Amino acid sequence: MTATRFAVALTAVAFVLAGCSSSPNVPQASGTAGCGAVMQFAGEGQQHVQSPGHPRYRTDPPTSGPHYPRPAQTGVYAASPPPREALVHNMEHGHVIFWVVPGRLSDGAYQGLVALVKADETRLVLVPQTGIPPSWSVAFTAWQHSQTCSDGDAAVAAEAAAFVARFVGRGPEGDLPGTPHT
Repeated sequence: MTATRFAVALTAVAFVLAGCSSSPNVPQASGTAGCGAVMQFAGEGQQHVQSPGHPRYRTDPPTSGPHYPRPAQTGVYAASPPPREALVHNMEHGHVIFWVVPGRLSDGAYQGLVALVKADETRLVLVPQTGIPPSWSVAFTAWQHSQTCSDGDAAVAAEAAAFVARFVGRGPEGDLPGTPHT
């Protein structure tokens, strides 16, 4: 899928799911769905570590740092997410990760995120995330960037679409598509 077609698809999905007006600025949405500002973090390195190594990350969820030599397969994980160390490698390849706290999103918000991932299954990953602060329902991460949202309503999909439009394909190793898991 070309970058232009992908941007159009993201805008359309965000428009429909967020119930927005016909504003051309949907991909630049911010502040809805209880989402904070996009945060940028200093890099934590790009070195490979061998499994079962578990480096400590300065951000939660991680946004860069030591990682396994192989990235995780892309797509939607309903359960049993891949190791964080593999997902960090995905971000190095320009992928965006959606970290979803089970039970904190409405069905509409969750389905909106699933639709975004299915629009580009080779560069997006959705994983369940437990044991995180109660202050957020979902986090979006890309290499050295993160945004968290506290609300679990359908507007989350618009925020996710805006984040993806800004950061997908912009990892330090470029835009390297992944292999969707089944």
